[in-house]
Amino acid sequence: MQALKTETIPFLVGLLETGLEAVDNMAATKAQIVKALKAMQLSLKYGDQVTLFFFCQFLGYYEQWLLMATVIYHSNSIS
Repeated sequence: MQALKTETIPFLVGLLETGLEAVDNMAATKAQIVKALKAMQLSLKYGDQVTLFFFCQFLGYYEQWLLMATVIYHSNSIS
């Protein structure tokens, strides 16, 4: 999944956390970001990695998530 390789998920979560004051319709923008993240979680192949990110982010383990997601991604691409 391209979003995992390019660290899009942490970027989107960061937007939700820091706010989007410069955006005209902040609530609608945040709703679209949440919708996109939820859609990524529905992926049968990569959904677990997305969910794992949220748990690690919540607990403050971003670096560990990045390492685990990279390992899982490479193991999925081999099989």
